[in-house]
Amino acid sequence: MGSTDGPGSVAKLAEPHGLVFDSSGNLFITDYENVTIRKVTPAGGVSTFAGSPGLEGFVNGTGTAARFKSLQGIAIDAANNLYIADSGNRSIRKITPAGVVTTFVDGTTGQFGSPRGVVVDSSGTLYMTDYTAHVIYRVTSAGVVSKLAGTAPVPGSTDGTTATALFNGPSALAIDSAGNLYVADTGSNTVRKIASGNVTTL
Repeated sequence: MGSTDGPGSVAKLAEPHGLVFDSSGNLFITDYENVTIRKVTPAGGVSTFAGSPGLEGFVNGTGTAARFKSLQGIAIDAANNLYIADSGNRSIRKITPAGVVTTFVDGTTGQFGSPRGVVVDSSGTLYMTDYTAHVIYRVTSAGVVSKLAGTAPVPGSTDGTTATALFNGPSALAIDSAGNLYVADTGSNTVRKIASGNVTTL
């Protein structure tokens, strides 16, 4: 456990959570305890891509000048922009390939409870789980947020249409080539599928 950069054999992380690859084969990791985004090259070199070890906050900027709090899931779009569930700040942060960090969706006004899982589809639409609100959200590439499924703040494990289905602490998300979503519904100990406007227990 630590925050050391360097070759894989000497590098140290502290509670890594989310993982995603870019188109060049670089691996990006949300390093929860260090509140940083770490980058691992195909050759195994580890560096701090954004944030500064142990320094929490809600600051946009480039690379180590940015600040985060309680990082969870991470996703990437076709242009290699990263999207981070900054759970402690109740927001989604965006990081360009050059390391410029901005706030993509600011949920500090109470819109979100605890963003956890994120995934981006082929058209650039982002999907996000809200762990404490028990809801799945859709966010357009322009940052417009709408509810996809679930009813805040009601937990449950009910299948049905996206308007009537209930979730219980949804966390990780995945998407297949057809655009179907898969949700780790943590509180229900199940994996749920969202397809064609319906939620089922997979």
